Amino acid sequence: MNCKYAGSFAFLLIFIISQTPLNAQQAPAIYQQIGKLEDYSFIQCNTIYQDSRQLLWIGTYQGLDCWDGSRMKSYPFTPFDPQGQPSSAIVYITGDEQDKLWMLGESLIKYDLVTEEFTVIPLFYDEYELHLNHIKCDPEGKLWLGSSQGMFRYYPDQDSLL
Repeated sequence: MNCKYAGSFAFLLIFIISQTPLNAQQAPAIYQQIGKLEDYSFIQCNTIYQDSRQLLWIGTYQGLDCWDGSRMKSYPFTPFDPQGQPSSAIVYITGDEQDKLWMLGESLIKYDLVTEEFTVIPLFYDEYELHLNHIKCDPEGKLWLGSSQGMFRYYPDQDSLL
C-alpha cells in the first residue's frame, strides 16, 4: 500500500470499528466451589473425571482426590505402601464400564472402585517401556493409549497390548 494513504486508511478502519456495536453477551458465570483448598492434595488440578457413581476424581501433582458431593477424600502418593496410591502426579483419568479407573501418572495405574485397590500396569513394546501421554476407554472396554512410540490398544481382561 502506498505510504501516502496509510494514515487515512488506518483512521478510516479505526472509525468503522468504533462505530460497530459490539453485542457480546455476558452471561453470569455459574460455578460451585468443590471443597476447601486445604482439602486438596495440591492446589493445581491436572485432570477431572466423573465416574459411574457420580464421584468426581481430581488428579494433581501430589496425588489423587475424590469429591463425593459433600467431602473430599485424598489419596496421596505412598511410594512404600503396596496398597497405596503409586504415583506422585496424576495427569489423566478415564474409566470403564467395569468400575475401573485408569490413570496416567509415572505409569499406567488401574484403580478398582469396588475393592479400592491400586494396580500399576507396566507396558512394554518391542522390549521398551511405553511412555504414555494420553489414555481413553472406548465403549467396548478397550483402553486406547497414546505414547511417543505410537497409538496402542490395551485389552485389560487379557492384559495384552496391540
